Amino acid sequence: MTRSAALTASVLILLLVSCARGGPYHPSGPAAREGHGILPPPETPPLVLGGVQPKHAFERDPSGAFSRTVFVANDDADVRIAVRDITVPPKQQVRPITLPDAVLFEVHAGRGAASVAGQTTELTEAKAMSIPAGTAVALSNASDQALVVRLYVIEAKR
Repeated sequence: MTRSAALTASVLILLLVSCARGGPYHPSGPAAREGHGILPPPETPPLVLGGVQPKHAFERDPSGAFSRTVFVANDDADVRIAVRDITVPPKQQVRPITLPDAVLFEVHAGRGAASVAGQTTELTEAKAMSIPAGTAVALSNASDQALVVRLYVIEAKR
């Protein structure tokens, strides 16, 4: 017998003897050394997952889009500026949104279309446009990625 065949045979014999004696990894064998062996069953996960709510979380609004208010300027000024984000899920169109104040509209991510006063405009990243007060805006997203727009709402205090 060659030397490598003898070595291989020795290793196989040691493995067989270890398994027959119920070695450290055998489920029905004696207890293993500390840090080795079968793990205990996992803990049951909680029924309600908790966590910290993000400071500016998106919420579904009546139009069918998701929106959040990111920032509102000081209420003591004569002009109030609010920054809002709106996201339209892929392959969806939302009901028209009518904002009572003037809006600067900026596309942050994705592609889509905006229908303002009967005119449709293609939306691409970094595109900006202004929308007069009281004008209805309908957003649509035909792409496979979410459309995210940022609105700078400018309100003159009366």
